Amino acid sequence: MLLGTATGTLLVSFQDVFFDKVRREVIRRPEIHGFSGSEIIDQNRIAEIIDLTNIALRLLHTHSFGLAILILITSVIIANLPLSSQFRFGLCVFITIGALIPVGWLVLVVLIPIWGIDSLRTPIEWTLFLPSSLALIVSILSALIIILFRSRFCRSADKS
Repeated sequence: MLLGTATGTLLVSFQDVFFDKVRREVIRRPEIHGFSGSEIIDQNRIAEIIDLTNIALRLLHTHSFGLAILILITSVIIANLPLSSQFRFGLCVFITIGALIPVGWLVLVVLIPIWGIDSLRTPIEWTLFLPSSLALIVSILSALIIILFRSRFCRSADKS
């Protein structure tokens, strides 16, 4: 949540400074961003890269807040499930790995102006977004399945 708050502050208070910094970094690396040499075309490409960085910053902000709440609630639910401590620990590890999703957006915000989006997209998706998203989904679905299973079969066992 702290990362989301800091990002929100950056978006509101220092947006012009952020855009100027990104613009300077993009202009310093024409070969990476595929500038054509024509000022009119290059201005559009610079604006596109700044917009991509801005989108990544906004997604960092929203994912930081949303995932923090989701992870907190799911962790509390997992901690209170009637399971062995090792299984609860494993689910909590999986849900903690899911907290790396905002880190992927942070990496994109920092590195898009320097390395370009084309060289970053696939490595970030495969090393951060995909594994952390899968871990988060597995932990949430596992907790849901356990809750549904226990509510369905434990009640019928209590009645008989």
